[in-house]
Amino acid sequence: MNRRITLNLGLRWERETAPSERNGRMARYLDLTSPIPEFQSKPPVMPPQVATIAGAVKPAYNGAWVYTDDSHPGLYDAPSRNFLPRLGLAFRVNDKTAIRVGYARYAVPVMSVLGYSWILPSTDGYSAQSTGPVQVQGVPRGVFNNPFPASNPLVLPVGRGNGRNTNLGATGTTSWARQDLEIPMNDRFNFTVERDLFQGLKLDGTFFMNLGHNMVPEGQGGNAGFGQSYNLVDPQLSYTNKSALTVPVANPFFGLPATLMPGQLRAQATVPLSTLLRPYPQYGDLTQTFMPGIENRYKALQLRVQRRFASGYSVVWGYNYNRESTGAFFNAPDQFANRLTMIPAASPRHRMTLATTLDLPFGRGRPFGAHVHPVLNALLGGWSTSSIFMWNSGAFLRFGQLDVTGQPGPSPRTWSKWFDTSVFKQATPFTPRANPFQYEGVTGPNFWNLDSTLSKNFALTERFKLEFRLEGYNLTNSVMPGNPNLTVTSTQFGGITSQVNYGREVQYTLRLHF
Repeated sequence: MNRRITLNLGLRWERETAPSERNGRMARYLDLTSPIPEFQSKPPVMPPQVATIAGAVKPAYNGAWVYTDDSHPGLYDAPSRNFLPRLGLAFRVNDKTAIRVGYARYAVPVMSVLGYSWILPSTDGYSAQSTGPVQVQGVPRGVFNNPFPASNPLVLPVGRGNGRNTNLGATGTTSWARQDLEIPMNDRFNFTVERDLFQGLKLDGTFFMNLGHNMVPEGQGGNAGFGQSYNLVDPQLSYTNKSALTVPVANPFFGLPATLMPGQLRAQATVPLSTLLRPYPQYGDLTQTFMPGIENRYKALQLRVQRRFASGYSVVWGYNYNRESTGAFFNAPDQFANRLTMIPAASPRHRMTLATTLDLPFGRGRPFGAHVHPVLNALLGGWSTSSIFMWNSGAFLRFGQLDVTGQPGPSPRTWSKWFDTSVFKQATPFTPRANPFQYEGVTGPNFWNLDSTLSKNFALTERFKLEFRLEGYNLTNSVMPGNPNLTVTSTQFGGITSQVNYGREVQYTLRLHF
């Protein structure tokens, strides 16, 4: 814009299509608004114990598994309004000082979250496992020319053979992707002051902030983000009726034909009473993934002092102080009500790194000993060393549901008793969680580490040189303790019994360069 101000504007648009499969064999979702005709004409007869539970919901005998088709070939409806603006502003205060301001929106690639979990899961009917005949007195019953005899046939995948009834009666978890999926977004802001100091040193001070929306944890192993459960029992019923909900009762779905209920529920004569208090008792756990509304807040103060390599040395020092919180369910009643709370992150608040590179000043081409004897130069001259020192404060200790009568406090901080364990005891059964996940100041041990390298190049000929390197990891051979035991029933509760690093490791390398 002028000699002092530079402005950079940009707009990015992204569209990531949903996974699809040419034969339309993928499952889209479970339609819980579609009634099950057989149950509407002849509702299952609930055992009398269900009527004794005050506040129990009336069961909804709905559910239809919906597969992809020509009109909906994708796993979900991929959004297309992914506009990602960019803004950068640089202001030159003077010859030594500059101010930079930036903003950018980034979309999280959905496939980085899904991983491989979208590939025809076994719950969709396209996977089956066949085991060979059992041995009789140690003699195998299967033979190469007939490994699966009529008495033990090969189990074939049913594919879409179960139709809308796929997963009906499943005793595990049935999950599907939210159809109107919202792309996880990150809005990132930074305000930076850069200042030239002295002796080639430069200081950067940055305030960084990330606002995440519809966040999901990433993972190549395949997870589909936070799930919204649709088949939970009201936890208040458990708090009121306690162990009465665990008693076995007659299963109203027992003996139904496999064409109607392919899941294992039809094969169980009795079930715990609690399973019949679900909104949809004909199913197990029901989870819709990519739950919207998960927010993330990250704020950090970042400092860096850097000197680029010159006159035989360089140095970089960095420090980060951060605060982070993410939306989550605080306890079972919150999950049942689909109510989110911003939970602070357990990660360390303080991090520091110091890295240096130094050419030792002795030998040919160095400040001292420029004319030493070649033999002495070969032994003592031309050496270089580099080191990196890392330190971070301890991560916050995360406690499960417990009864707490006070603050555990940051003391006494001994290996045998890292915090005040007397304020904790086992949680009272059939009560909601009331204690926080973590306490201010109650963190694990600090961590620090020093790695160093000593190296030298030997010129053999114009084309060949020999490099010798001596590398030391955890050079000080220091023990870094792990987090204390957080199992309240353990005799070692509050004590440290683990180490998170290895002892000193030294590595020698001789390398020929040509």
